Amino acid sequence: EKDESEPEIRMVNGKP
Repeated sequence: EKDESEPEIRMVNGKP
């Protein structure tokens, strides 16, 4: 959920 903090797990937010 920390998509803006970690670009590696931003996929959990629905972003590629």
